[in-house]
Amino acid sequence: GDRAHLYIEMKYVPFYESMGKDLVAALAKTLKPHRLEPAAGKNSSDRPPVFIQSFSKASLLKLKKLAPSFPRIQLLPMEDPGRETETAKVTEGLAREVAVYAQGAGPAKEMLRTADDVTTFHRAGLKIHPFTFRGSTTASTRRPLSDVEKNGRSLRENLLDEMRRYRQMGIDGGFTDYPDLWRVAADR
Repeated sequence: GDRAHLYIEMKYVPFYESMGKDLVAALAKTLKPHRLEPAAGKNSSDRPPVFIQSFSKASLLKLKKLAPSFPRIQLLPMEDPGRETETAKVTEGLAREVAVYAQGAGPAKEMLRTADDVTTFHRAGLKIHPFTFRGSTTASTRRPLSDVEKNGRSLRENLLDEMRRYRQMGIDGGFTDYPDLWRVAADR
């Protein structure tokens, strides 16, 4: 139906290509028959049924050709060979480059130092969805949210502060391992 929305990441595209697998074409072929494309004439502020993201600019360019109606998000820094360093810093040039083939940018949150960095992407017409809000935990190591950290506050309090700080910078969304806390941060 229209309740669930998907945010698909094309991972390790060059690796699969080296094995003769066309991940981008397979994704486009899978999505098209399910009518998950954004409805024509819908308000651009509405959430589309699907976002597709990748660290690979080449894969997003290919997806633009194969399935142009699906919104694309460029994860940053890019993993395309030779682009890792230059795409790890927010610049007007990077924002304009991404806006040619994508509807949004998903920078590592550390790339967004101030609200001006968010504004740089917004001026180019891009949505901003930084990653990953998990505080001082890692993807493979979790600690209780009640743990007291070096600053004397709980992991939960510090994580909420971080989420609120980035939301105040003007981001459009974000990735977190704690969606319940994201909701708390958004409601406040």
